[in-house]
Amino acid sequence: LRRTTFGGGFTIFVWIFPLVGFIMFASSIRKAIKQIQILKVGELAEGKFLHQEATNTKINKQTVYKLFFEFTANDGKTYQAIAKTHKTYRLLDEEFEKLVYDPVNPSNAVVLDALPKGIKNYFLHHYGRT
Repeated sequence: LRRTTFGGGFTIFVWIFPLVGFIMFASSIRKAIKQIQILKVGELAEGKFLHQEATNTKINKQTVYKLFFEFTANDGKTYQAIAKTHKTYRLLDEEFEKLVYDPVNPSNAVVLDALPKGIKNYFLHHYGRT
């Protein structure tokens, strides 16, 4: 007779899935906090599309691309902003894409069209930036 229904190995196996889910959740929260911070203190700029690279990730059978944009910060130096998306048409619809960068570290930048539409519209409306 056993005292437990399942052994210790099964318990470890069961806890692997919530642990992986928590790691994915924590990673996405960290990225979101970084983007929100940039939106709070950031400066608005316009970036010119340079090129794109395919990644090994697919969403709904569509390849996710890494898009590179170049912009000039207030310090007069040129920096790059990188956005990852499978909806490239949202980021390639204008000659210059609006982006927000951290004035302390301009290499941290967010392309506004890569954000969800509601957040982008709220940011542009709330801060009166167009």
